[in-house]
Amino acid sequence: MMGRSVEIIGRLAQLVLGDEGFDETGLTGHYDFDLKWDASQPRSLIAAIRNQLGLALVAEHRKLDHLVVDSMEEKKTW
Repeated sequence: MMGRSVEIIGRLAQLVLGDEGFDETGLTGHYDFDLKWDASQPRSLIAAIRNQLGLALVAEHRKLDHLVVDSMEEKKTW
Protein backbone atom coordinates (compact mmCIF):
# COMPACT_ATOMS: atom_id res chain seq x y z
CA MET A 1 0.00 0.00 0.00
CA MET A 2 1.38 3.36 -0.90
CA GLY A 3 1.19 6.45 1.26
CA ARG A 4 -1.12 5.08 3.96
CA SER A 5 -1.28 5.88 7.65
CA VAL A 6 -0.73 3.18 10.25
CA GLU A 7 -4.41 3.51 11.14
CA ILE A 8 -5.31 1.49 8.03
CA ILE A 9 -3.50 -1.53 9.52
CA GLY A 10 -5.72 -1.35 12.59
CA ARG A 11 -8.83 -1.12 10.44
CA LEU A 12 -7.71 -4.13 8.40
CA ALA A 13 -7.05 -6.15 11.57
CA GLN A 14 -10.43 -5.14 12.95
CA LEU A 15 -12.19 -6.24 9.77
CA VAL A 16 -10.30 -9.53 9.38
CA LEU A 17 -10.17 -10.58 13.04
CA GLY A 18 -13.58 -9.24 14.09
CA ASP A 19 -12.35 -7.39 17.18
CA GLU A 20 -12.28 -3.69 17.88
CA GLY A 21 -8.87 -2.14 17.42
CA PHE A 22 -7.12 1.03 18.43
CA ASP A 23 -4.02 2.60 16.92
CA GLU A 24 -1.74 3.50 19.78
CA THR A 25 1.52 3.62 17.84
CA GLY A 26 1.78 7.38 17.89
CA LEU A 27 2.90 7.24 14.24
CA THR A 28 1.26 10.10 12.32
CA GLY A 29 3.00 10.00 8.95
CA HIS A 30 2.16 8.17 5.75
CA TYR A 31 4.12 5.06 4.85
CA ASP A 32 4.54 2.76 1.87
CA PHE A 33 4.20 -0.90 2.80
CA ASP A 34 3.34 -4.18 1.12
CA LEU A 35 1.76 -6.54 3.63
CA LYS A 36 1.51 -10.18 2.57
CA TRP A 37 -0.60 -12.69 4.51
CA ASP A 38 -2.78 -15.75 3.88
CA ALA A 39 -6.39 -14.54 3.69
CA SER A 40 -7.64 -18.12 4.17
CA GLN A 41 -5.94 -18.04 7.61
CA PRO A 42 -7.13 -14.78 9.21
CA ARG A 43 -4.87 -15.13 12.26
CA SER A 44 -1.82 -15.15 9.95
CA LEU A 45 -2.38 -11.40 9.71
CA ILE A 46 -1.08 -11.01 13.29
CA ALA A 47 2.28 -12.61 12.44
CA ALA A 48 2.50 -10.72 9.13
CA ILE A 49 2.06 -7.36 10.87
CA ARG A 50 4.69 -8.28 13.47
CA ASN A 51 7.23 -9.84 11.10
CA GLN A 52 6.88 -7.53 8.10
CA LEU A 53 6.08 -4.19 9.72
CA GLY A 54 7.54 -4.58 13.21
CA LEU A 55 4.23 -3.69 14.85
CA ALA A 56 2.47 -5.73 17.54
CA LEU A 57 -1.21 -6.41 17.93
CA VAL A 58 -1.89 -6.71 21.65
CA ALA A 59 -5.06 -8.27 23.07
CA GLU A 60 -6.44 -6.21 25.91
CA HIS A 61 -9.79 -5.98 27.69
CA ARG A 62 -11.26 -2.49 27.99
CA LYS A 63 -14.52 -0.98 29.04
CA LEU A 64 -16.17 0.70 26.08
CA ASP A 65 -19.37 2.68 25.93
CA HIS A 66 -21.87 1.39 23.39
CA LEU A 67 -25.41 2.40 22.59
CA VAL A 68 -27.64 -0.61 21.94
CA VAL A 69 -31.09 -0.13 20.41
CA ASP A 70 -33.17 -3.26 20.83
CA SER A 71 -36.45 -1.94 19.43
CA MET A 72 -37.95 1.09 17.78
CA GLU A 73 -41.47 2.35 17.18
CA GLU A 74 -42.68 5.04 14.85
CA LYS A 75 -44.68 7.71 16.65
CA LYS A 76 -48.19 7.98 15.21
CA THR A 77 -49.13 11.57 14.40
CA TRP A 78 -52.76 11.09 13.44
